[in-house]
Amino acid sequence: MASARETSKHCIRSGFQETEMNANIGTRRPPRRRTPPILSIAVATTLVTLLLMQVPVYDFYPGGGYVTPEWALALHLGTVLPAVPLGAYLLWRKKGGALHRRLGGVWFGMVTITAVVTFWMRGAGGGFSGIHLFSLATLIALAISFWRIRAKDVHSHQIIMISLYIGLIIAGGFALAPGRVVGDFLSGLLAV
Repeated sequence: MASARETSKHCIRSGFQETEMNANIGTRRPPRRRTPPILSIAVATTLVTLLLMQVPVYDFYPGGGYVTPEWALALHLGTVLPAVPLGAYLLWRKKGGALHRRLGGVWFGMVTITAVVTFWMRGAGGGFSGIHLFSLATLIALAISFWRIRAKDVHSHQIIMISLYIGLIIAGGFALAPGRVVGDFLSGLLAV
């Protein structure tokens, strides 16, 4: 039978922690699997999006003109609503760990989808507005932030992410104003 010291060396050489090894028998136990947070958040975002797609969207512009597609509104709200509390959590929590990187990737994906989908959300005339410039700036800032963290420039990454989060909150405030697609949608929901 192998001594405890030899077993320890074997664990280190084979990449297993000693706690993963049953020292009495010398057999390996499989590591415990946990549900990754990314999967949980992706499922929650999908459920919110599917739920919002069941809400009837009223024609806010009875005189005709451009009407935002239902899927765009549902996908936008389904990604932006979870991104707000997740972003706050990421800014509050300890930075740099594995969980921060995973949840940051989820936030990055949700904000990217949110920004892209806004190009299908327009007023009655079908034109773009100032908030669409923010969507374009968001996509550029996300790309720069990703590039900066890959280059190990943590300070620039932090400044960009904090600025994006503040911008997300401000844009959300403008989007809730009367006459905007999301504001009209939510006021229609509250009136029903």
